[in-house]
Amino acid sequence: MSASHLSIKENFIKAVRREIPQRIPVASCLSTGYICDLFNVPLKDYYFNSELKLKTQLAFQDKYPGLMLIPGIYPDFGCGTVITSGFGCEIVQNDNMHPLCPKPCLHDIQDITRLKLPDPDKDGYLPLILKEYQYFWKHLDKRYTDEYGYLDGFAFMTGPTEVASLLMGHQNFFIQMVENPQDIHQLLDKVTDGVMRWLRAQERINGKLKRIYCLEHTPAHISLEHSRGFVLPYMTRILREFPQAVRIYHICDAHILHTLPMINEMEINVLHFADDISIIKEGIRKDICLMGNLNTITFVHKGTPEQMDAEAQRCISIAAEESGGYVLAPHGALVPGTPVKNIETLFNKERFYPGKYQQRNGKLHRP
Repeated sequence: MSASHLSIKENFIKAVRREIPQRIPVASCLSTGYICDLFNVPLKDYYFNSELKLKTQLAFQDKYPGLMLIPGIYPDFGCGTVITSGFGCEIVQNDNMHPLCPKPCLHDIQDITRLKLPDPDKDGYLPLILKEYQYFWKHLDKRYTDEYGYLDGFAFMTGPTEVASLLMGHQNFFIQMVENPQDIHQLLDKVTDGVMRWLRAQERINGKLKRIYCLEHTPAHISLEHSRGFVLPYMTRILREFPQAVRIYHICDAHILHTLPMINEMEINVLHFADDISIIKEGIRKDICLMGNLNTITFVHKGTPEQMDAEAQRCISIAAEESGGYVLAPHGALVPGTPVKNIETLFNKERFYPGKYQQRNGKLHRP
């Protein structure tokens, strides 16, 4: 069995499903700010020029062909922007150095009753995203779908609680969660229906969902009790609709240990995280694949290649099992100005699960 026998996509899926992958998959967030800085592309042009966006994403992928991009090659408009725009939030960009951000549109608890579900073909940025998916399908070389699985059966989403907190503003949302919980549940019901509509709209273009990337940070900032009450039921409602898909849950806050009991009840396949890898490994459900948690500041940005490589090997020694279950990755977005040598050390080095295979003469052999 040669080391290149499996495609990047196939090896990733095997690691996630614990089906004995050939090697440690290496993944990274697309990191909009980093790639635009690297290739000298203005953010404003990147966001609203489909051709430039696709070329910029592919330039980074081609620079590191062994890397799996997360979420992938896709219509990137920043975190939390797309679905909130569909609900009526104004999207702003302060200057070229900042991403697109939603402004809260629910200023009073009574506004919840007037909130309308978004129509993916008409509202906010949603139709723009669907149109860009079509552009990407038309212009993306098929080898990227074959090798990495990009676009095919893909969808991205922001978790309902994250969306609701963006619609209201985080401080207001947290206060209302305590003072008016029934109203917040009413809001989360609507948001969940809206997120489901958005996933189905993506499925209409990309095909039956095979991979869902879910971004959510809110559980890191509320109690376990509130997470179980205001996060878990709505995420469960969504994820149960797509049992066939690999469901990646991204929560890159540094303090999520208190959320682990809730995450263990969530029907996800991959946890992309930033907290202590030893404790996460000890406390996470055994069938959840871990992805992370190379610190993008301490090691990837400020460390030497040797320090970063040693940290990568430490993470592997803690989290990787012979049957898979681990994807090596920075815990969040790469920082503009990160040394190229560090990136090359991380993304261009082939790594193997401990104890399962030995490499001799360029081929993998069982020991």
